[in-house]
Amino acid sequence: MPGAHISQIGLAPFANTKKAHDKAKRAGISVHTLSACTERGFVSLVRGELERLSRLCDTIYVDFDIDVIDRAQMPAAPGARPGGIAARNFFEAARVIAAHQRSVAST
Repeated sequence: MPGAHISQIGLAPFANTKKAHDKAKRAGISVHTLSACTERGFVSLVRGELERLSRLCDTIYVDFDIDVIDRAQMPAAPGARPGGIAARNFFEAARVIAAHQRSVAST
């Protein structure tokens, strides 16, 4: 799959290596760190990526990773970190994704 058809949203920079980040960027993957989610608004960023992807793809498959949720709100998530996405924003984004016409599957 072309990298431009992939979006990663909510990555904690201290949870991923610079090498992995640079590789994703070289591949054309749209990478949005936790800082970007805070600055732009998580749900707003998700909406923007859905629109960007819908111009490139007929169908959108979404993989939800609860590790982006703040550790205090999701303590059982193995990779959750302090300062993550608020659970209410994560679930609001999930509803936005599920309602999008090109979104066909998720895990």
